[in-house]
Amino acid sequence: MHTCSECGREDKLYERGRCDRCALARRATETMTGPDGVVPADLVAVHDAIVASATPRKALNWLRQGAGAPILAELAAGTLELSHEALDGHPRPQAANYVRHMLVAHGVLAPRDERLVSLERLNAQTVAGIARNEDRKTVAAFANWRVLRRLRRRVDHNTTERTAISHARNQVLGAVRFLDWLAAHDQTLATCTQGDLDLWLATGARSRYDVHHFVAWTSERKLSAKLVVPPMRSGPGDVLDAELRWAIIATLLHDPGIDDADRVAGCFVLLYAQPSVASR
Repeated sequence: MHTCSECGREDKLYERGRCDRCALARRATETMTGPDGVVPADLVAVHDAIVASATPRKALNWLRQGAGAPILAELAAGTLELSHEALDGHPRPQAANYVRHMLVAHGVLAPRDERLVSLERLNAQTVAGIARNEDRKTVAAFANWRVLRRLRRRVDHNTTERTAISHARNQVLGAVRFLDWLAAHDQTLATCTQGDLDLWLATGARSRYDVHHFVAWTSERKLSAKLVVPPMRSGPGDVLDAELRWAIIATLLHDPGIDDADRVAGCFVLLYAQPSVASR
């Protein structure tokens, strides 16, 4: 044991004859000092929390070797803007998120719903991947003005639940898959009929019913004919209306634009009540 050169406490010494607590204070101040020689006012609360850490040795090691410490230095120096958006774009996203949590915890940045932000990013990536220009614009509008708008209203009252985020994501994916299917059958939203939609639902997995929000939205805005996704039914006795069933079968048999695999799968589903492979 040796005596700390600053506080006089007998302890194991670290930097320049200082104990862990004094070494931590020096290192934190050195890391977070701005161009004017002082810790920026916005970061004082974070600085003081680090210095007051219940485990000073761990905090000191983090300042020495942690990936987040240089980010704090960038914020203090003014080379990185003190904002969620700047942290979103940092090349070290995991470290930036750790620093973000520190900043939010000490009131430096306003809290935000990270699940919602992640959904916004995923939706943007999905939209960017749509090759057809008109469909890309349509899905972007649907994602922003229907899906995310409703979700943000929930955030205003409470944080979003994981199930709500998953449901919102599936709505966007359902729209993209439906538009891809239409394009593969030389159709568009403008030419799509109720029979086409029924065929889409009848010849694929149950997840195709996620499209119901999208077609309701396109119908309201007259981007398509009035399209309706019927409630998903299960159990004995819950069957399609006979006329609707035969109408779909007729489309399957006579529409030359339908892929043979879809044609066969749809007929098995509608005539023999056999589930398609995709829905198992």
